[in-house]
Amino acid sequence: MKKTLRFLLSLLVLFTALGFVSCEQESSSSDSLAIVGTWGEDSGESLVITENQFINKWKGTVSYKADILNYSNTGWNGNEKPEDPSTDYGYMVIKYNPGTEYTPTGTYTVVRWCNLETKDGKTTMKYAAGYKSKDDSFNSESAAQKGATKKNKYFGLDTEPGKYSELTRK
Repeated sequence: MKKTLRFLLSLLVLFTALGFVSCEQESSSSDSLAIVGTWGEDSGESLVITENQFINKWKGTVSYKADILNYSNTGWNGNEKPEDPSTDYGYMVIKYNPGTEYTPTGTYTVVRWCNLETKDGKTTMKYAAGYKSKDDSFNSESAAQKGATKKNKYFGLDTEPGKYSELTRK
């Protein structure tokens, strides 16, 4: 009886350990935010993006910092798509941190990226933060995710507001 109990207990420990190992394997880097890194352009704009923070700089000075609340590497919010949906694109909902040079009245918006590609060892993307004016930001994560869309004039490909900038990963 003790041997059977010991055997069953050993199997339980083994299956529990295997369960933890398989769970760790499921959380792969493919679930990570695709645009983590430092990005910049020659005119002076740069971004520092981690898994949970978005920092926008202009010529080395922080314009604003924000927490990344959620993201998707496989689509845009509002069921919208870029002009070329065959490229990699996604979005993130951010919450502005107070106390920086730029803090809008509302505290949430959406950042989108598209045309994420690597050629000749150089990774580039187009990105834009959803913006109309300082008074047209959102007071909740869900409101930003639903409302910050091209249809609602928060994004535009070639004109302000919401102009897309092309950045290179540094």
